[in-house]
Order: sequence, then structure tokens, then C-alpha cells
Amino acid sequence: MGKHPEAPGYKAGWCIHYRAPSYGETCAAGVRYDSLRDGDKYPLMNRLPCFIKPGETPADRSPCAKLRPPTAREIEEYKAWLEVRTGHLLTAIISIAEWLDENEGKNASTVIKCPACGSDLHVSKVGSNDHTRGQCSRSKLCIGWLQ
Repeated sequence: MGKHPEAPGYKAGWCIHYRAPSYGETCAAGVRYDSLRDGDKYPLMNRLPCFIKPGETPADRSPCAKLRPPTAREIEEYKAWLEVRTGHLLTAIISIAEWLDENEGKNASTVIKCPACGSDLHVSKVGSNDHTRGQCSRSKLCIGWLQ
């Protein structure tokens, strides 16, 4: 997990430099994760200073000179952006509800207009469990889901 490249602001509860250790050995500020806790390459989340638990003070975490929590403004910008993206996703899912009912128990696919950008949104479903998948053709950073 890292910051979505198009997202303004930052999510509450995380250092702004955090990215999952599976994406590299360092955070975005260049701090090596294995330097934070006993040389563990993949330390438990509660051992990293990057995750800021509610009610916690900096003294409660492992020290990190580059730790920077998001500001209130950055958190609000992120929340507003996420609300819009969630709205687009819900619009897409609602718009295929009838199609899903018509194709219950069948393997099927269709293309609809992406509510976020107007490009083609490819949707498919598996008949055996009715799981759906959608992905905008414009970019993997636009709407996409796997249910």
C-alpha cells in the first residue's frame, strides 16, 4: 500500500512517507524498514512508527527522524477525494445491477461508460460465484474493483 498517485492529501493514521515494505526496503523518505526494528525486513505493523494509532503520542512509537503525520488539511483533502471516488464506484456498481440480475449464474461480460472519466469500463462476472470485476480502460488508477 502506498499513496494513490492522484490523491490529494494523506490518509489519517499513517506517516505521509509510508509505503508497504513489499513495495521496497525503504519508505518514500528513504528510511530502511529493517533499521526501525531489530533488522526485521517485514516487522509487524504495530512495531513500525509509520502507523499512528489513535490516542498515541510520538513517545509511544519507535523513533523515526522522518516521521511526519498528515496535517488536518491534508486529511480533509484526502477524505474529500476518497468520497468522490467512492461515489463513482457506487454509481458503476448500481448501473450494472440489472445486468447482474439478468446474468445470474452465468459467466458474462459487458462494457459501460465509466462514471469517473467517460472511458470504457469493462465488467465481467463469474457464474459459479457471481463475483464481479470492473476496470476502466483509461487507467488502472481510475475505477477498478474485484468483488
